Amino acid sequence: MGSRGYGKLRLSVISDGPTQDVGFEVDYAAPFKYRWEASFDMGSESVSCGAGVFSRMSQDSEAACLKTCSANEECRYFSWTPDEQLCQLASSCDFEVDDAVEATYTKLSQNWLYSGVVDAQAGLNNYTVQGHGITVNLPEEDGPVSGIIWSDPCFSERWVTCLFGEDWDTYRRSVEMLNTLAEDPSWHFFQILGDNFYDQDSRITKKFFDGISLKAKSKLLYAVAGNHDIWVCGAPDCGDQYDQAGIGMMQYYAQDPIGGFLNFSVDPDQSEDWGALNNNPRNLFWYHKLGNVGMIGYSGGATWEESKPDFQEACRFMAEEKADYVLLLGHWNGPGDGCAVDMTVPAVYKEISALPGCDKLGDRLKAFDGHTHCNHVQASGHAEEVIFMIGGHGMLGCSQYGFAYLESEKNALRVYYFEERTSEADNYEKIRSCIQEKGVAQCTHLATLWVDSTIG
Repeated sequence: MGSRGYGKLRLSVISDGPTQDVGFEVDYAAPFKYRWEASFDMGSESVSCGAGVFSRMSQDSEAACLKTCSANEECRYFSWTPDEQLCQLASSCDFEVDDAVEATYTKLSQNWLYSGVVDAQAGLNNYTVQGHGITVNLPEEDGPVSGIIWSDPCFSERWVTCLFGEDWDTYRRSVEMLNTLAEDPSWHFFQILGDNFYDQDSRITKKFFDGISLKAKSKLLYAVAGNHDIWVCGAPDCGDQYDQAGIGMMQYYAQDPIGGFLNFSVDPDQSEDWGALNNNPRNLFWYHKLGNVGMIGYSGGATWEESKPDFQEACRFMAEEKADYVLLLGHWNGPGDGCAVDMTVPAVYKEISALPGCDKLGDRLKAFDGHTHCNHVQASGHAEEVIFMIGGHGMLGCSQYGFAYLESEKNALRVYYFEERTSEADNYEKIRSCIQEKGVAQCTHLATLWVDSTIG
């Protein structure tokens, strides 16, 4: 959070149950609350647990069965039989063939979050996290900064149709490319701008983060909530009582939002409206400065009325800190699917351009969004490109799959787009091989330059 001052990082770890020592001083230690209380695997089809079953009950959905197992300490496995709406909980499992059962799932962990604010200095900072050494690269204040930006990444069809997930092998490629990128210590941050793996119950998120390297996990991580992070179906009119409402992701990603760390004032299980946000919107709003670039992240599932004071605070901060550039980071490029017309990224961009602190930025205010599953320059300002869409990462849309690379230096900022795959061309190996050999900054000849901005 920007108000903490430069040189403060939030370091977090998710453990399986309580632990005595995570290796750093924490200000928060608690089991996950309301959502994502436990992590499960992706399941084994057409098997059941036999003698290990200790409870059988009727449930209205697999989601209800998972929630029941999550809350039961004895439960290590659950099996779901949709034709009978039968939920079976087991303490052990022999995985015997059972064609009536859709799948049996293994509980991998009872999720506990440990998090604390640690001191950092410009350059490489070494920390110990549960016995593992990690290195975090913090750029000089007001110095150059660089990072990778995605939105709408998918690889599983558990909740949505991930059109290119299998054909383009998006799980392997997403993990492999990020791990390859992370071998290069020179860049600093990784951002995911909503619809983060299209996940209701953490199974898909855990699979992704289990696949990426410790070096990738040591990059500064930023995320915003999209429509599928609030209602997994993608819109308020089909929301249900098992949706995570951004409460699962706010614990899993453990950012430092404007409303204080993890505000649980809204209990989604007490809601009578599954189409509502069912979260305190300030949990999903954050701002700060990294190097010479300011960043403001928000969710379009909130309203402008409740968000305007937070944007005003963020813009005042940007002026006080004299950020060369400011990034507005959101998800929705247009209204609908839970986003009001005045909360889209283009609309908010226009609104904050007139707020004190942001009103002097002009084209130095940039923005990124996704949602429509395309990758392109979305809008130009007075003299250069200002809004960029990076939503093509496995979903149907413009048949694109790639990532943005942003780099700044004093009084300058550039954004490159690396197109890894389209329906017509596959550039993945060429891009990955170059990055593996030289690092991403030396491979921009394989990318499209979206903007080359200079001040003065």
